[in-house]
Amino acid sequence: MRAPPGAIMRQTAKGPETTERTSPMGQYHLTVNLDKREFVHPHKLASGLKLWEQLACEIGPGKALIVLLAHPERRGGGDLDTSSELAQRTIGRWRGDRIAIIGDYAENGDLPNKQPGDLPASEIYSAGWLDITDDVCAVIEHELQGKFTGEGWRDFRRDGDEDQRPDMVLEIEA
Repeated sequence: MRAPPGAIMRQTAKGPETTERTSPMGQYHLTVNLDKREFVHPHKLASGLKLWEQLACEIGPGKALIVLLAHPERRGGGDLDTSSELAQRTIGRWRGDRIAIIGDYAENGDLPNKQPGDLPASEIYSAGWLDITDDVCAVIEHELQGKFTGEGWRDFRRDGDEDQRPDMVLEIEA
């Protein structure tokens, strides 16, 4: 027996029983393009999946959106470098499209202005859309002169930065 969405299942003396979840675990979020059916993955951008983690992150999906929504033509000092083929296909790629932040607990009524052919909001998080994060990471690495490192939840280090993070933290109670 499977518990319905939003419920938890537990074994009782009388058999399996479902109850409504009173305090859901943290919700994971992806930034998605509803028109192109693409997404950026926070872990690849050195960020957590929860909204607060993404907000507090130095790089993360916020920087990715700057790359993806910027006008692709350089029009003055401070614009992004579009000299590479990768930058040309990435910078401004989502400009003018419908963008949303979708959680794994999304409900079907969460997205206003649904278009014909749109997936229900509850299915988008796990829909298997195209992950374009690696291209976005390459643009960010070039622009900020750094490198995303590691597997899974990556780190970002600027060129010349030493690793300031300890391998282990010990708490000693007095």
